[in-house]
Amino acid sequence: ATKATGQIFTGTYQCVYGADAPVTGDWSITGEGSDVIDGILIGSECKVTGEGVPSGPPSADPSYVWDGHSVSPATVTVGTGETPVKLQVTNKTKRVSTGLSISKELAGDKAGEPAEQTYSMAYKCIDASGGEWTGSKSISAGETWETATNIPLGSGCEVTEGALPDVSPRNLWGPVGFTVTGGQNSSVTGQKVTFDLPASAGENGPTRVGVKVTNTLIRQGAGYILNKTADPASGTEVQPGDKVKYTVTVTSTGKGTVDDVTITDDLSEVNAYASLGNVQTSTGTAALVDGDNKLTWSLGTISGLGTTYTLTYEATVDDDAWGATLKNHVTGIGEGEQPPGECETCTTTTEHPVPPKWTLEKSSDPETGSMVETDTEVTYTLKVTNRSGTTALPAGTVISDNLEQVLNHAAWVGFVPGYSGTASQTGNALEWTLPAVPANSSLMLSYKVHVNSDAFLVQLTNVASGAGVSPPSTDCSTNEEEEVTCKTSTTHFTPAQVLPPVVNPPAPPAPGVKPPKGLPNTGGPGVGWIYGGAAMVLLGGGVLLFLRRRNQPEG
Repeated sequence: ATKATGQIFTGTYQCVYGADAPVTGDWSITGEGSDVIDGILIGSECKVTGEGVPSGPPSADPSYVWDGHSVSPATVTVGTGETPVKLQVTNKTKRVSTGLSISKELAGDKAGEPAEQTYSMAYKCIDASGGEWTGSKSISAGETWETATNIPLGSGCEVTEGALPDVSPRNLWGPVGFTVTGGQNSSVTGQKVTFDLPASAGENGPTRVGVKVTNTLIRQGAGYILNKTADPASGTEVQPGDKVKYTVTVTSTGKGTVDDVTITDDLSEVNAYASLGNVQTSTGTAALVDGDNKLTWSLGTISGLGTTYTLTYEATVDDDAWGATLKNHVTGIGEGEQPPGECETCTTTTEHPVPPKWTLEKSSDPETGSMVETDTEVTYTLKVTNRSGTTALPAGTVISDNLEQVLNHAAWVGFVPGYSGTASQTGNALEWTLPAVPANSSLMLSYKVHVNSDAFLVQLTNVASGAGVSPPSTDCSTNEEEEVTCKTSTTHFTPAQVLPPVVNPPAPPAPGVKPPKGLPNTGGPGVGWIYGGAAMVLLGGGVLLFLRRRNQPEG
């Protein structure tokens, strides 16, 4: 393998002289070189205390990986000579390899297979350093060949099936099918498939790449088989904006001909949620009809044993198609003489689900973060919004609200009438089960609590959560230019208790001292009332100042 160059190796060292405190530092070396550390006292004992991860791989061949390092000697003593003492750090490498699992399957008219038939399989892999790895074996239908695990990661491989046995006059062989699992960039040409092994191992180490070879025995006659595939495969979840490529194939199964073959693909459950285009055929003409809800492929006459005809087209999932399922079904007719033949490995229907998108929001009156008075009511509102523009959110979404930090300072009043679905409150738990939520619509549930009359200087906090066919999205944005996070919790505060001022009665006069005569009554307040009023104002001002300091927000 060719070594990679220019990597930077870094680490740390430590030198100790006698009872002095250790001297530590970093070292750095580019490629195969050295780093000189100056200023170390003669007689110090030094060692490498650690090495970081190299800045790059050891080789352009991805199968070579770093495998730790060693230091020699473990420690050195700085001498009096002019030549520095050396500590050698050696970085080790290892090669990671895997194997293939090659299996054989037979489909179609299996009764036409010759007795005790085996099939020749061979593989060849070229690693990134130019090394070649080969093997061959004959296996039976239903058997799996586990090759040696000596093929380096990142190798380019090919698996070839040898010549198939003569199965006439009863049958003929359909095109060889290859399914590669765990490999990359697979491509089929005739009876050979090429692919790349992964360039790196997973968390649990390298895994074998599977290659399934399928041969279809076709009963001879004047007919054809119809097959439909999709990329990504049927059943795969797709996202708005994704493209799905559909491929319809017609394979002739007889030595005769079939006239006026017409293939119809029902796209009514695709066109509603996606844009169609890029229609291409190998033979005949194809057109979208019925408002793009059907694709009609006029093949005309088909002939030639095993000849395959192909139709491809693409669908781009609409931006608002959250929760939809793209489903279509293809059928064929042939001048009324016969429908497509049965095919065990063929499918005529594909489905691609788009995950639902919905949001949960919580609000309150008074609004969250505000001060609420004791002996008053707070109204909370839960809001579920279906963000899909085409499809209802399925019934059964459940919203839970934890009221523990509310009902310890307040009393439950009840639900506000007019909500949809079913709601219940038991202890500190609230649960709301929703019906189906229409596209681009929201459902709301409101309830009230009454703050206890003695709930001074407390905080009322609760948090709502949701679960359904998919978890709620936290993005409450209404357009692509903003990023708004959904609020699912509320917090309220209550004030401190305000106590009335305490006014002490005047002291009695000293013995033998006559109290002063009162001032003439002019109709105005007495002096004592004025003094008392001043005391109340000052005391009240103190209370107000105290409350403002207590309720001042932090930070």
